[in-house]
Amino acid sequence: MNVLTIYDDQILLKKDRAKDFFRKLAQFNLRVECPNGLSVAFMDEEMIRLMREAGLDTVNLAIESGSPRVLNNIIHKPLKLEMVKPVVEILRKYDFWIHGFFVSGIPGEKDEDREMTVRFIKDVGLDWSGFSLLMPTRGSELFRVCLKNGYIDRKAKIGELDYNKYIINTPDYNAEYVINKTYLMNLDVNFVNNYRMKMGDYAIAADAFRDVIDRYENHAFAYYYLSKALNFLNQNDEAIICMNKYKEILEKDKNWKNYAEHFNLK
Repeated sequence: MNVLTIYDDQILLKKDRAKDFFRKLAQFNLRVECPNGLSVAFMDEEMIRLMREAGLDTVNLAIESGSPRVLNNIIHKPLKLEMVKPVVEILRKYDFWIHGFFVSGIPGEKDEDREMTVRFIKDVGLDWSGFSLLMPTRGSELFRVCLKNGYIDRKAKIGELDYNKYIINTPDYNAEYVINKTYLMNLDVNFVNNYRMKMGDYAIAADAFRDVIDRYENHAFAYYYLSKALNFLNQNDEAIICMNKYKEILEKDKNWKNYAEHFNLK
């Protein structure tokens, strides 16, 4: 075995136990992965150092929103946003790839809250941000609220709700609007204002954009910004190929053309 994957949202909850756990793991020379979101509340420098020595090089931070109003008044998450940046700075010291988890489409969330989230991500400097659209799981408080207020179909039977698609419609925002707004947030922070590109870490940024292309072969922004990164790396022939692919996608797909116009891509 050379990889150990830990699916535990609260692996850090008991700090002394977690530190001892990572300290003992270091001897096995494994790659350790924690794909679920971890809380910054339990991360101090010793914890982060021990995580790195145990074999972690990527950390997923469960932040959910950059809006204090959403965190405190809507989802009641006990996270103080001012705690995040100092933790990110320590993670940088130990050369982690830093991925933030965010949720969009929460009933009561407004456009200004989503804009605050985008500003927060840019200020903190995350390597990548993942945006999930909220799903009303049966039995949850969210499901009860959505049902009571008519945000989801009251007649939907067990098995009929599509959990692969955002389905919440509120008086403020319909589902289609939220889906589009959330995707613009993704394009903004992960591509247009990519942290590694801003820092001049073009090789790392290029690897990230290649990974996107491996997953989504017609992702126009991934080709566009990979082309820019490759130009900085003096890999001009490949850069031209990527830019031509970007142009080809825009000619065939009006949605990508609209996104490009939205962000004034040249």
